Parts: sequence; C-alpha cells; structure tokens
Amino acid sequence: MVKFMSLSSGSCGNCYYLGTESGGIIIDAGVSLRRLKKVLQEYDLTMDSFSAVLVTHDHLDHIRHLGSFCKRLSKPVYTAPAIHEALARHTFTAPTIAPCRRVLEEGEWNEVAGMKVRYFVVPHDATQTCLLYTSPSPRDATLSR
Repeated sequence: MVKFMSLSSGSCGNCYYLGTESGGIIIDAGVSLRRLKKVLQEYDLTMDSFSAVLVTHDHLDHIRHLGSFCKRLSKPVYTAPAIHEALARHTFTAPTIAPCRRVLEEGEWNEVAGMKVRYFVVPHDATQTCLLYTSPSPRDATLSR
C-alpha cells in the first residue's frame, strides 16, 4: 500500500510524506524537525520512516529547514542539478548540503528509497521547479488528512 500525507502545506512551510511498505521519502523540507517528528508520530511514523528527502524547488517555504535536516539526520537530498547548485549557495543550506547531495538524472528513472522517481521541469518563479513523478504513484495512495 502507498501512503501520501500532506504534513504541512502553505506559506509557513511545505512538507509531504510518500511511503510504501519498503520505505518512505519526505518531499520538501519547509517544516522544523520538531514539527516533522510530531506530525509523523500522529500517523504512527518515526524519523526512521523515511530515508531520503526530495526537493521540488528552492523557495524558502520548501527548504527553510533543509539545512537542519542535513546536519541532524544526514539523509540524502535528491533534486535536479540546477536546484542543487542554488542550494549550495543558499544561506539556509550552503553549510550542510554537500554531504547529502544526490542528483536526479533528467529524463531518467532514479532509484530513491525503494521507489522510482523521475522529474520534469515546469515553469515557476524559482531557480528551477521540478514536478516529481514517482512509482508507485501518490494517486495510488491512501490519502491522509
């Protein structure tokens, strides 16, 4: 079974969970680790329920806490090359992103936490914005909240 949960959505921070029986991923890191832990517990999940972070774009409400995710959790962070380049220069992420950096190959299926992920560039007012397509897909998921 696939689970998709909106852990936070809006200008205060964006963060989503996508998981299967074999593992999970966090999409965007716009919430604090404390808040993430609290919300995951509400769903009987822990910080060990995900093994990677995917970043859709570099707006602050999507990456505000990515630096602390990297520093404290040391989990791989997957995104497109242009976004990683921007994160390497960003005040919130520059000091901590390098060891966690994992680049998604454009036009290819990438293996992330037991799932296949592919990205497509879409227009938006960010360095670059990626629409992420996963297999299994969130549309096959049990939606929560």
